[in-house]
Amino acid sequence: MLCINACGPKSSGLLRGYGFFCEPIIRRLVCLVVGGASCYGCCHNEHARMVQRTTQSTGENHPLTGSLDPSDPKVQESVIRRYGITDPAVQHLVKGLMLAHYPERLSTPRDVDLAKADAVDVDIRDLSLEDYPLLKKFKQVEQVYLGLSTSVPATDQHLEALASLNFPHVVCVTANDCHAITDKGVQSLLRLHSLTQLGLEGTSITDAACETMAKTMHITDLNVANCSGITFHGLQALAASDALQDISFSNERLTAKEVSDLLDSFKSVKRCEIVDPQGTLDAQKLVAKGETKHIQVVLRQHGIAP
Repeated sequence: MLCINACGPKSSGLLRGYGFFCEPIIRRLVCLVVGGASCYGCCHNEHARMVQRTTQSTGENHPLTGSLDPSDPKVQESVIRRYGITDPAVQHLVKGLMLAHYPERLSTPRDVDLAKADAVDVDIRDLSLEDYPLLKKFKQVEQVYLGLSTSVPATDQHLEALASLNFPHVVCVTANDCHAITDKGVQSLLRLHSLTQLGLEGTSITDAACETMAKTMHITDLNVANCSGITFHGLQALAASDALQDISFSNERLTAKEVSDLLDSFKSVKRCEIVDPQGTLDAQKLVAKGETKHIQVVLRQHGIAP
């Protein structure tokens, strides 16, 4: 199970361990806390709204942006109060998560030099392409975040450069809202044999990339929402994958029947998130159908891209 939108194994494991499968606010909070300052791009819109609400109500910067110390008990209590978390078990979970490991934010060569070589989560969205070779020092990397850059969004060249580093343990790459990424970039990721989780929302990939991921990659968790180049045929290819367990996609180029047919054709999917911006789908009907297929179906109005 992937946390919301290709966040990664850390939050996925925590969610599984605590069993909060049906609590959206907890899923989002887990994602945000574990994602730390970078938020991994998986809940960008929700993160922005949470920051705005907290700032307006408290007059302070939001703790989860990294501007305040998440290990400070006062900050932890502020978050708990702000989101009305009353269950003691959940309060304990949130406090524990706020003490969790944050990703290494690597924006300059100096950042890379100062970072510990055993870092497992790295945020390289603002690192220049020419500095990618410096990343070879990180032999234990498991998660890489490239999406929603504050400067230049990632391109196929960035994915190719990342793949050329041959990280042996990478399981998750998140490149949401990187419009310049195409099928070529996905093809380059074939070199990362340990890769199982991909966040590609808002990219320019097509059905061809879906075929690649379904037939030649072992992707278990995938976000391809808001990808205008993906059609029903591409999603059908993904549905036939033996590995895929968690998928997010949009319905804007699909009919209600095609969405229903996809639920019927999923081979191994256990969780399906559908971005339905116009609210045209019958949510209750789809959720009920998912239950008969042992698939958790979640409908959202918005994806993660701004």
